[in-house]
Amino acid sequence: MLSTRWGTNSTSACTGRSVEIGNGATSLKLNTDGTVAVLNEKGTQVNFLRKPWATDANGKELATHYTIKGNVVTQHVDLEGAAYPVTADPTFGCGLNWCSMYFNRSETKTIKSGGPAAMAIIAAACGGLGWGGVAVCTAASGAIVGMAEIAYNHGNCVGVVGWWVPPLPAPGWNPFIEKRGTVHCR
Repeated sequence: MLSTRWGTNSTSACTGRSVEIGNGATSLKLNTDGTVAVLNEKGTQVNFLRKPWATDANGKELATHYTIKGNVVTQHVDLEGAAYPVTADPTFGCGLNWCSMYFNRSETKTIKSGGPAAMAIIAAACGGLGWGGVAVCTAASGAIVGMAEIAYNHGNCVGVVGWWVPPLPAPGWNPFIEKRGTVHCR
């Protein structure tokens, strides 16, 4: 996961964070929608980064984007007029056969309400798990909504981890509570 918190109010402060992903055989592809595909040496997608986000201390969304050089991805943030501290982090992280999705306080509040907006957030997040993940995660949305209600009512956030282990026919999933104050729960 990439995560950055800028705590200075200097406009000349660092406005990007670079992270090496994989090894020299790993390649990255910047997609037109702002996401990044992580490809193995055979060119097969093995992971991805969702479109980045960044907010300032007042919750204002800041312009942000990725650039790629080799197997290094850099998230750039426009800090002009930002209230500090600024937090920047994609909400999705994957490893070998697993992915975690983190929801901030606002998203957790929407999810706990149930309804169409909650279903849209859950379905969009579960899209990273492929078609099987979308089906399983969406079908289990009641458990995710219930966990979001518990998390939100205690000042925290909700997340979902999904995994797939061959030869299982479908991925598994598990909602979890992310404590407030972490980079994912603000």
